[in-house]
Amino acid sequence: MKWIHPDQLLLICSRELASIALFLAQEGFLRSSRMIQDEE
Repeated sequence: MKWIHPDQLLLICSRELASIALFLAQEGFLRSSRMIQDEE
């Protein structure tokens, strides 16, 4: 098992969190735009 540098681990974690946050933001945006269309 190779030792991962803490900075590298932090970079990987932040990248993962960023992609998850982006996905959730897109999902929320799509859902809210659908709700707005349904009201019209």
